[in-house]
Parts: sequence; structure tokens; C-alpha cells
Amino acid sequence: MQIIILIFAAIGFFWVIGRLFGQSNSTQQNSKPAVGSESVEQLQGRIGQIDKQLEHIEKEAGFEDSGGSRASVLEGLIEWEDCVAKPSKRLKQQWFKLAQDQEQLENRVSTLEQQASLKRALQQDPASLRSVAWCITNDLAIKNATQPFLLAFQAVQDNRPLYIESVIVALELTGGKWELAHAYRHSTTERWKRSQVYDVPYTSCKEYDHRPTQNEVAAFLKETWWDFNPTQSFRFKGYQLLSAQVFREEWQTALGYQPQQPATLV
Repeated sequence: MQIIILIFAAIGFFWVIGRLFGQSNSTQQNSKPAVGSESVEQLQGRIGQIDKQLEHIEKEAGFEDSGGSRASVLEGLIEWEDCVAKPSKRLKQQWFKLAQDQEQLENRVSTLEQQASLKRALQQDPASLRSVAWCITNDLAIKNATQPFLLAFQAVQDNRPLYIESVIVALELTGGKWELAHAYRHSTTERWKRSQVYDVPYTSCKEYDHRPTQNEVAAFLKETWWDFNPTQSFRFKGYQLLSAQVFREEWQTALGYQPQQPATLV
């Protein structure tokens, strides 16, 4: 009988310990920020902490940063061993892990800032419109742009769901040239790409040796299959139009006239 009592007592003891450990572990897990829930300020704080850790490792290894060395080593353009006075496999592994973590956090900050800029741009905020226009220009790798303008924005989604954001931008280039471009992306975390349709006549961008006229802009929009109410066109049949904006003041500044469409279509 005493043995049975001892067995039950032991079971009860380990059950209590297990519950306490589980609660402690759960509390620790819940204290961690959920993925994607951190603000820009929180992410920047973590970036600053990692930066201090990197500086500590670099000091210990005798890392010589001649301006851009850290980025060059991370990209593989320069060998780690060529930048340190005291090569160490342990320090190298720690450094690369921290540098990669920092890069991911910086990319997350950039994404959040772009999302915030786009949100403000859709409220017709001039500074944000230019910021978004530059992001699109950089994603499209248009190197000779001197001033981009975001003219129109659309977001559609079907029942899969497949989400598509589309934009029309006008770009003032060096040498008095201009370009009109149609870009898209499937997520606010993706880079913008030139719109493409294969096996049929289609134009995703067009360059001019002058600022395009109203007739030339209308011709480009037709050639790139841009419809200000896309869900009524065959291309997006079955899609739901989530947002449609025309940035009339930017259109006026860039092209010298305002479009007939209202600023907010949806």
C-alpha cells in the first residue's frame, strides 16, 4: 500500500513540475513579438543592438572597415579574412549570422516604410507620391531618371485569391527624354516589375525624346492595356477592384494637363 501511495505521489509531483515548466515556457514564447508584428521603431532598435554586437566582434577580430567593407564582405565581394587582423572561424560565423539577421531586419524596415508611403500616397500626399515613384523607378532599374511621377494606381484580387497592384509612372530622364511605364507586383513586400503580356502586341514602357503629349499618353495607355476600371475589361474579368486612384496633381505637374478621370475611382 505504501508503495502505491509513493507512486501516486511521484506522479503528482512530476505532473505539477510539468505544468509549471509548460506555463513558464508558454510565457516566454508569448513574450516574444509575433512575426511581422513589430513596428519600424522596434525593428530599428533591434538593428541598433545587432550593430553593437557586430562592432564588438569586429574590434575583437581587428576588422578594418574602410567604408563599405561590411556590406562588401556580406555580399561576398571581399573575403572576411582579408579584412581582419586576427582570423577566427568562431568570430566569422558569429559575424555572418548577425550581419544576415541585421540585413533581414533592414529589409523589413524598408518594406514597412514603403507600405506606409504607399498608404499616404493613396491619400494624395505629394511627398509620399514622389517617394513611391522613386521606389518603383529603382525596382525597374531605370538609372537615368531625374524625376519620376506616380500617375495612377490600381489593386485587384480574384477568388483564388490572386492579388495584383498596378501603376502607371511617367519619368523625366536625362537629356530631355521621357518614359512612360506600366509596372505591377503581387504583394506589398515584392519589388515592382514591368508589366508583361506574351504572344500578343503589348507595350509595358515607351521612351520619348520629349514630354509625351496627351494623345501620346492615351496611345500608350491603350497599348499597355490600362483600363481605369479594369474589372470591366477581359483581362481582369472575375476580379474585384479593391482600389483605384488617379493622381491628378502629379499628372498635371508631369504632363501638363489633368486627366478626365476623378482622383478616386474606388
